[in-house]
Amino acid sequence: MKTRFIREFKTGIRATTLRSAQCRRSEVHLIFGNGPDPVGTTALLDVLRRHGVAATFFLNAEAARRFPDAVDAIVVDGHLMGNDFTRQELSGCQGNLAQWEEMRVADRVLRRHDHIWHHPSRPPRGGFRTAFGFWLALRGRDPVHWSLDSGDSECSDVDELITHLREYPPGPGDVLLFHDDSPVTPRALEQLLPEWKAAGLTFAVLPGWDSKK
Repeated sequence: MKTRFIREFKTGIRATTLRSAQCRRSEVHLIFGNGPDPVGTTALLDVLRRHGVAATFFLNAEAARRFPDAVDAIVVDGHLMGNDFTRQELSGCQGNLAQWEEMRVADRVLRRHDHIWHHPSRPPRGGFRTAFGFWLALRGRDPVHWSLDSGDSECSDVDELITHLREYPPGPGDVLLFHDDSPVTPRALEQLLPEWKAAGLTFAVLPGWDSKK
């Protein structure tokens, strides 16, 4: 019974966080995790700039401190930054206060670059403790999940990734997860973005957040 409750609760949170992202039915929301990466983030920004695509980059605090130029480049290009905590596995943190502090630390680091107080938050690897889900909900900080995982974190061949995403393409309202540190992602998106735009899809940062604040 307890296991079923936990499963249903997490499913409910996932549906809630996806609902706002799906409100604009023509748009796809690309999100990138594990960043910033000094090589991968720069390559992704170049591709997105060429194709006029806006995205959301979920950054962790340690990497943001190490590579501030990459963070600034994301802001300059008009993309939204998200909170990827400090990349510690949230299910392994000791208590809600420790997890909440993980989020606050990352927010403070990102705020120095974009002057936004609260960022959309993506728990590392999508995992969080059930109690922490309640903790976030009470504070109006529902975690962001994705509806599609590109699989780029487990793919080292660009043609394989392109084939996979052509077989399972995003649709209107999808939140599609990629990663900054995947060497094949920029090359795959270089080919796929024109195809998706030709199919009528548009791209935007996650709704409900203003990257210009």
